[in-house]
Amino acid sequence: MYRALVKLTIFEPVSDTPGMTKQSEEYVQFLAKMVEEENPVGRVRKDVDPMFAAGSVFRFYLGALTMLFRTPDMKVEAVAGILESMTALYLKGITKARR
Repeated sequence: MYRALVKLTIFEPVSDTPGMTKQSEEYVQFLAKMVEEENPVGRVRKDVDPMFAAGSVFRFYLGALTMLFRTPDMKVEAVAGILESMTALYLKGITKARR
């Protein structure tokens, strides 16, 4: 059932899923604001575009969901671990190294 739900929401055209589109856009904006707030205090490199960074993290999440849905024997915990690792590596790359 969850596969049908995902197919009928995530993989449909934007125009056919206005609620999902709005929710996704709000989430990316929320993430972008977090990145923007970290920039003035020097935690995020100045050359990082907040919307690009937020979109990247959101796409990691969608990729992990796709992996989960396409691989029935994969455990949620395994996919969550992969997502956590991908996100941590990405965030390490966009943040300033601590001395």
